[in-house]
Amino acid sequence: MKGHILYVVISLSVVFITFGLLIGQIPWVGLAASIIGFSLAEFTRQRKRNRGESEAGSNDKRTANHLNQFSVIVMMVSFRMIL
Repeated sequence: MKGHILYVVISLSVVFITFGLLIGQIPWVGLAASIIGFSLAEFTRQRKRNRGESEAGSNDKRTANHLNQFSVIVMMVSFRMIL
């Protein structure tokens, strides 16, 4: 994905400029912060990949079970708050 960063930067620019036109003022600081933040995250991800570290850590069954329980609890709380 050589153009991945370019597509994200263009998408962020379009979203921020469209949002800015709707509210009457373009949030340049937010646009710059999001582009810089994405670039740093992509840079660190690329460095990890070059070092040979895996992006997704290996999860055992216990961790997967805890994640499932947490998601069920969050869904129950959010549905109860809605109702």
